[in-house]
Amino acid sequence: MSSNKPIRNKLILCIFFFIFFLNFTSIICEASIDNFNTEIKIYPDGTAKILNSFILDSENFSDTDIISLPIIEPVKIIVSDEEYELKYATLNNSILIKPRKKSKNYEIKFQYFTTALTSKDKDIWIINYSLSCFKAINLSEAKQTGIIIMLPEKSTLISIPKNWLVYIDSGHLNIGIKLYLNKDCNNNIIVKYKLNSVDLRDFENKKKYIVYIVLGVLTITILTIFSKHIYNKKIIEISSGKKDIIKTLSDREAKIIEFLLQNKNKSVFQSKIYKEFGGSKATLSRDIKKLEMQKRIIKTEAIGNAKKISLTKWFLEK
Repeated sequence: MSSNKPIRNKLILCIFFFIFFLNFTSIICEASIDNFNTEIKIYPDGTAKILNSFILDSENFSDTDIISLPIIEPVKIIVSDEEYELKYATLNNSILIKPRKKSKNYEIKFQYFTTALTSKDKDIWIINYSLSCFKAINLSEAKQTGIIIMLPEKSTLISIPKNWLVYIDSGHLNIGIKLYLNKDCNNNIIVKYKLNSVDLRDFENKKKYIVYIVLGVLTITILTIFSKHIYNKKIIEISSGKKDIIKTLSDREAKIIEFLLQNKNKSVFQSKIYKEFGGSKATLSRDIKKLEMQKRIIKTEAIGNAKKISLTKWFLEK
């Protein structure tokens, strides 16, 4: 009895798929479709991403109705309307889509990738897109459909169908046309192009330009810093009277006075002087106090917990 169990399971599975297939195909309906547009992006390896969008009149659809549209050996399929992803299935060369809502102007998009659209003859790529697969679409004669093909970067066109428009968009070479599918569906779109190889000399030249730019920026930065330093040194003209006073100071006290002079006699926070010279904060405080109380060279101003230090008028007039 155990040997018959796998056979029974397979039979049940086959019956299930048969019933599902009958139910699914029985509800395919003809729909009035307007503004069917196709965008095809070709990648350097020949893979094509196809995005189809169309306006559907789904007002009279029942809850079980679906529509069937042509596809070409698809992978990574995404089907959606303006809000949500939609349920779909694939059958032979068709995609079966279930609309989500009833609307007079219901927009649906479906996108997929395929490698069946392109072939290569030596260094020439060939795009062969058949319009005959669109015969099943119920398109009004008054409505056009747009097809745009975006070629890879650095492509050169070899040949395109008659009356196609060629233009550049975001660095890509594009071709496009408006067609009446119910009249032109017996035609094949054949486009030939060639990928230009990257010129290594251009790459080397770009690298040289980058090096020159970096060196130029570094040179300007160094010159700016150096010239600023020289400028600051030039404006510090210490009079003989000031020099005589500085000679009486210790090395550390003299450096504090010179630092204040380099700051164009402006007030400086004591914390900035500490960052400049480091060492002990207590030693710096003693030096500041001595220069203020005994030497009368600097004056201090308390600002909260901080202390600002500046040169006295008596010293600046020396």
